[in-house]
Amino acid sequence: MRWTLLGALVGSPAAMIRGVAPEMQGQYAQGLRCNGQEVAASAINDNYCDCEDGSDEPGTGACSGQEGTLFHCANVGSTPRLVYASRVGDGICDCCDGSDEDLDQVTAAKCSNTCKEEGERSRAEREAKLQDLRAGLQVKTKTISEATQQKQEKEA
Repeated sequence: MRWTLLGALVGSPAAMIRGVAPEMQGQYAQGLRCNGQEVAASAINDNYCDCEDGSDEPGTGACSGQEGTLFHCANVGSTPRLVYASRVGDGICDCCDGSDEDLDQVTAAKCSNTCKEEGERSRAEREAKLQDLRAGLQVKTKTISEATQQKQEKEA
């Protein structure tokens, strides 16, 4: 298989646009319009900013500096996230799966996929917070019960 400029595998059943969240892929399915004109599929992720809003470069840093131009990190095994387009291809691994650097083969080699470990760490932290919350709720329930009992004893 070979890669297209869209960052999708040619012949794959659902060509995915690099840097676009799965739920946003549909915006590119019927073609892209910006600045009042149709943007050719070959112009998406071609490292040239054709659209003022940067929507034609979701997988490159060509349109960096705009708040609305974000790159989607799938981070399978961890939490998906969005990073500014200026962080794509900058030599720093911002996505735990390294997808923000994977077109640059030199940097991509440095970006090991740490999503599994990151995901496990996040899940453990959430579980610890949940246990703390449950313990706090037990203390609250006990305190309310004791206060209610003391109030009833005073009133009697």
